[in-house]
Amino acid sequence: MNIYQKVKKLNLPKSKYVVCSGGALEGYGIRKCNDIDIVVTKDVYLDLKKNGWKEISLSNGSISLVRRPYEITANLNYGKYQAFTQRLIKSANIIKGVPFINLEEIIKFKKEMNRDKDKEDIELIESYLRSKK
Repeated sequence: MNIYQKVKKLNLPKSKYVVCSGGALEGYGIRKCNDIDIVVTKDVYLDLKKNGWKEISLSNGSISLVRRPYEITANLNYGKYQAFTQRLIKSANIIKGVPFINLEEIIKFKKEMNRDKDKEDIELIESYLRSKK
């Protein structure tokens, strides 16, 4: 099953979610991902939680719902990077019917995270963007 099928399998309401981070990189064809990170609106988050999704605290202090391979959160905030979920959804790129966070936002987020894997992803994204020009 590919990334698009995996996301569509969740049957999330259109215009209430966006695939981000590694899942987005796979959606753009940049690299494969191990898990699928999705940002959803607060109402969708609460519905999933009510329906038995396990809520966990992550090492970066955020709270997410997890059901492998999915990790779902209601915001994509980290350090100085503060994103509004609705803005991320509205600026998403739709690929094969699935909304993916735009690459410029991924770069901003990953620069704030600043882990080795984030730096590698930024290089991959920048190379991908150069190849599209």
